[in-house]
Amino acid sequence: MNIMRRLILLLALFLSVGALAHAQTFDVSLSFSLPFSAAGAAFGEAGLECTVSTEMSGINASLHVSMAAMALEQGSLTLDTTVQETHLSSTTVFGLAGFIQEVFSVSGLAQDIDWSGTVVITPAGFAGMTLDASVEQDTVNLSSTTEFGAQGFDSQTFAIGAALGAVNVQRATTFDLSGITQERWTTSLSVSGVSLSRVSVYGPEGMQQDRISLNTKVQDVRIGSTSVFTKDGFGSQTITVSGAYQGVNVSSATKFTADGFASETVTLNREQGPTNNTLVLNLGAEGFQGGALQVDVSLPDLSLGGTTPAPEDQK
Repeated sequence: MNIMRRLILLLALFLSVGALAHAQTFDVSLSFSLPFSAAGAAFGEAGLECTVSTEMSGINASLHVSMAAMALEQGSLTLDTTVQETHLSSTTVFGLAGFIQEVFSVSGLAQDIDWSGTVVITPAGFAGMTLDASVEQDTVNLSSTTEFGAQGFDSQTFAIGAALGAVNVQRATTFDLSGITQERWTTSLSVSGVSLSRVSVYGPEGMQQDRISLNTKVQDVRIGSTSVFTKDGFGSQTITVSGAYQGVNVSSATKFTADGFASETVTLNREQGPTNNTLVLNLGAEGFQGGALQVDVSLPDLSLGGTTPAPEDQK
């Protein structure tokens, strides 16, 4: 109960400070999800998420709370702003037990180099840091990602990509103190409305995974196929089909493995004003496996301090 009282107090303080800032407006979004199975609805597993965001004196603030079974699951408070050309962000994550972690991020552009840094702090202290830098010259892109853990250096990834006409190729190499741990090749091609991509991942012992994707559009229907291969051979194939019918967005994903049919997921989505309704149905080799109903509500530009009269109304 104490954490709930603190949460309510934090939310009230968050709204009050914004309301005092020139009748500040808020964007509020609510998301309710209810899973179900063949036996019926699982009300004990229902989830509720709420996000309240606003802008105060150049600082963007956002409070996100997720609840499960009517109890706090996790929450986060994010503050971000831009000073000259540098973007600063801080996210505090908390749960029932209290503080979970703090994430500080900074990013910017210097001499055509996009750079960013992220530091993670937990109750135990420093947990990790990530440094990113990338630059693009003509059709060539270079990037570097360095990751540190609580004990020091974790890994380094260098990537180089190039556009050769309609073909894009990228090679990314990751290594740690023991040497090269992974090499990833990505090739993509788009011609006449058909896109083809291949991602090959290699490790110290050879190929780990090969993923081939094909996507196209026939009139208003999008069709895709993704095949996954491992060092043991064929892994899986997923066929996706999506489109719209009478205002309802319909999509399906059918997955096959070496043993045959594995699963089918059908998603129905319809947006009506501020409400977005989604129904997900899951089928398996043994029949109906359950699903979930999700209702999202968006309430932009709410004001707790009332509306500010127009200049002509104040005369």
